[in-house]
Amino acid sequence: GGPQDYVRLYHNQEKIDGRYDARFKDDMKAWGLEYQKNWEINDNNTLISGLSLHREIIKEENNGSLNRSADTSSLYLEDNWKLGQGWSTNLGTRWENHSDFGSDFTSHIGVNKELSKATYAYLSWGQAVNNPTLKMRYANTAFWAGNPDLKQEKSQTWTIGVNSKLSEATEVAASYYYSKVKDALDWVWTDKTRYYNVDNEDRRGLNLTLRHQFSPQWGVRLGYTYAKVSESGSTWHYLSRKNNQPNRYLIGVGYKQDKWVADLTFQHVSGRNMGANAFLDNKYTTLDMVVNYHCDANTKVYLKGYNLTNESYESIATWAGYYMAPGRSFVLGVQHDF
Repeated sequence: GGPQDYVRLYHNQEKIDGRYDARFKDDMKAWGLEYQKNWEINDNNTLISGLSLHREIIKEENNGSLNRSADTSSLYLEDNWKLGQGWSTNLGTRWENHSDFGSDFTSHIGVNKELSKATYAYLSWGQAVNNPTLKMRYANTAFWAGNPDLKQEKSQTWTIGVNSKLSEATEVAASYYYSKVKDALDWVWTDKTRYYNVDNEDRRGLNLTLRHQFSPQWGVRLGYTYAKVSESGSTWHYLSRKNNQPNRYLIGVGYKQDKWVADLTFQHVSGRNMGANAFLDNKYTTLDMVVNYHCDANTKVYLKGYNLTNESYESIATWAGYYMAPGRSFVLGVQHDF
């Protein structure tokens, strides 16, 4: 097979026993199989095909019992085609069947144009289906009530962008996206967390990045992202969490020398429509770092530092301050690949 051919089997499990209440037990399991096969039609045309099978089970005890499962299977086919004169396309379609929601087809198409040896532009359109989770539909705890009538979230997204290598040391990229979402999934807190469907949701955003390598050892990256979400029939205090980072500015400095690799990331977020709670600031600034020392090809020692500015802010923007981000913290560890 080709370099992108693979078969993957996986199994995940998460158990919770009495986290909030001695009577509360939660056991979530997932099994899956993924297979991908590439077919080289000729030097300019490649087909990518694949299938996936996924099964999830949730068992929960909380003044009652919950035992639910869902199966998802899918097939997909994509054609990557170089048309000549700098043009290329990728077209694909996916069939997915969910044991509760039935079958759906989603497709995508992308067009790329090489404007020069250093610059290319692209335009794409794609469909997507997002199934509500079993927890969203059937949760039964003191804090979360499921909604078995939830519908699938269905979207269409348009993206346009350009990437350019200005020199051997400098790269820039810019892109803009717009998504139209039907039956978007959202949640509200009353006496419990409850999920519901929004009739329509618009998502749009802009991404700008610049990377520059000053030397073999030192490099910098600059970034700005803008994101906005608007919903039909929503109020600002619930919608605010989806506009969690309306304006995000990033400065990253990287260092690599011999066995050392390090990175320092400065991030500033502004424009959040929050309230007066201590953790609901309209803006915040964080500084993160990671330092790696590679003892050999398979072993490294690392030190990670998060929120070095010890900023108080909400990691998921809501109107009530439920999701305070962790303060300054450090992780020291060793990673070895066998």
